[in-house]
Amino acid sequence: MQNAIKIKRVIDDGSKEEKEIYELPEDSSRYCLLGKAIGINMNHCIILGSKHKNGFWHRVYGYRIIQNWEIEKMMFEAMKKIRPEIEPYITVAFFERLT
Repeated sequence: MQNAIKIKRVIDDGSKEEKEIYELPEDSSRYCLLGKAIGINMNHCIILGSKHKNGFWHRVYGYRIIQNWEIEKMMFEAMKKIRPEIEPYITVAFFERLT
């Protein structure tokens, strides 16, 4: 495996949960795409994934950062007008492991 990152979430009872997800290589035939998120950083993309995919937290195993310059640039330029301090967006694809 490549790089692993720790992701965290707060459960309804206020406790915290943490797990590792792994950066996957291009040839990821043993993994199924859960979805893609465009956000201001990795944590933002994870939050978006959690909100838009049932069981995301338990299903996500890996990620891949994707170069999606056209959409990222468009979103960045639009947000820059509202918040000049904002940093460029990233696109992240999330995967679950096939059994």
